[in-house]
Amino acid sequence: MYNIVIIGAGVIGLSIAKAIGERTNDSVLIVEKEDSYGRGISSRNSEVIHSGIYYEPDSLKASYCKRGRELIYDFCSTNHVWMNKCGKLIVAKTHQIEDLEVLNENAKINGIRDVRIIDKKEIQHLEQNVDADLALYVGCAGIVSAHGLMTAFFKHSQTNDHDYLFKSRVVGAKQLSEGYELEIENANGEIEQVSCDWVINASGLESDLVAQMLGENFPSLKYSKGCYFKLGSKWRNVFKHLIYPLPDKALGSLGIHLTLDETQSVKLG
Repeated sequence: MYNIVIIGAGVIGLSIAKAIGERTNDSVLIVEKEDSYGRGISSRNSEVIHSGIYYEPDSLKASYCKRGRELIYDFCSTNHVWMNKCGKLIVAKTHQIEDLEVLNENAKINGIRDVRIIDKKEIQHLEQNVDADLALYVGCAGIVSAHGLMTAFFKHSQTNDHDYLFKSRVVGAKQLSEGYELEIENANGEIEQVSCDWVINASGLESDLVAQMLGENFPSLKYSKGCYFKLGSKWRNVFKHLIYPLPDKALGSLGIHLTLDETQSVKLG
């Protein structure tokens, strides 16, 4: 019997476990289908710490992004997790000035600091290999080691005596009069029953399937696949900032952008 079972040991599941451990003495079990933590979509991303400039004012996305950014920077500084508050350039041509100004205004409304429109001369000063007429400089954006962050969350969780069950997946769930009973297929293919007061579904791409074990009144997932390509070693240390185009409204994406990692290698995607 556990107070809480968390399904999924990605960055969300691990951060929730960390928060529970800091605030309570509840018993926690984290169930993960892979052989270790952070092996799913949490390890397949740009590692960018976003500013919150794109989101609708007063929306949850805007407020969570802003607060989350501050918390990540603070946590990384305190726990010696690699990160780089490198800033971002959202580049544009002259005919796109109105779109850039709209984005700049949205940043102001959302309370994003250190954001300004810069001209070609300043762009060249910051990034001599970028050819653009204008750019929106966003100083609070950055990058983080996703694996370093998850490792720190995992260590915090372990210090609170949380249990981890790897190579295991939840195959059934039912709500009881008090709490829940889960069926878990372990690494040996055996089915175990675990009871708990609360279930937290942080199972990533399978979160809709897990939710449907308890009913049908849950939203379905909308998939969006991204691809990143790593540039050759000659481009290492060439760029100092994240480089983005204006958002692609037609496709609902941020467009093909340039990001960095801990080794200062460059990715496009």
